[in-house]
Parts: sequence; structure tokens; C-alpha cells
Amino acid sequence: MIKNIKNAVVEKFSGGMHFIGISTSIADAFLKAGHKRLIVTIASQSFHAALLSRKDTGYYVQFGATVMKQLALKKGKAIALQLEADQTKYQFAIPEEFLAVLEQDAEAAAKFNSLTAGNKRSLLYLVSQPKSIEKRIERALNIAGKIKQGITSARVILQ
Repeated sequence: MIKNIKNAVVEKFSGGMHFIGISTSIADAFLKAGHKRLIVTIASQSFHAALLSRKDTGYYVQFGATVMKQLALKKGKAIALQLEADQTKYQFAIPEEFLAVLEQDAEAAAKFNSLTAGNKRSLLYLVSQPKSIEKRIERALNIAGKIKQGITSARVILQ
């Protein structure tokens, strides 16, 4: 399922996260089809997001400063975007470095695959954050080791 939205406005929560409101009719179409996780495309750049809701804003997708900077977005700016149901395995891009570690370490792969979908996404996000390949490899190995020890919380792993 794909939906295109014209003239969506970038807004900001008081806590600092930016978001784009999604109409109830579009949100309901995704939710009724069982799709809460989406791929959002703005100006030919895509990112994974969740369809969220709050009483004061209705449905929305949120994103942080990194996406704002990458896409040169500003609060109040009207943009066009595309929403697509996220059919990827983890509903998040799996870094090559982590994929290589899991392919070589069956125990880590088994424990990773037993985690909740949200926990998997959190760990994949942690691996993807460093800019250098060396740091991503180091982090992938560290996370695989922690998973094998039974430590699966992204917050605990980073301590």
C-alpha cells in the first residue's frame, strides 16, 4: 500500500521531535491493513517510521534532527511525501556489518531473532549510528556479545 501526501507541514513537539500529521483516512487505511510501520519518502530519501497517534495531534510520523538536517527541512515547511507499508524483515535497515556478524555467529543470530520486533529495531539502530565502518563493526561485535550474555536492552548495552 502506498499513499502520496501533498502539502504536509513539518511541525515540532515541545519535547524537540519533529513530525508530520497524517489524516485519519490515510492512517486508518494503513492500520486496517495491519500496517503500523511505514517507509516515509521525502525528496527521494526514505526512512523507516511508525504511525503514531496522540489526542492533541491525531495521527503522525515523527523524526529527529538527523532527518531534518539530511533533508534540509524546517518547522512550518510544506512538503510532499510518500507513505508505504514497511514490508522489510525487521522494519528497519539492517547494517551490513551486523548482518555479517549474525551470519558468522549462529548463537548471536538465534538470540537476536528471538527478541521482540522493537528490541531488534533498537539494536539495529545502535549499530547504524556510527559514521565509520570500523565503529559499526566494533559496535556490531559488542552487541552480538551482549546478546549472547542475555543483555538485550539497547539502553543497557550502551552503558
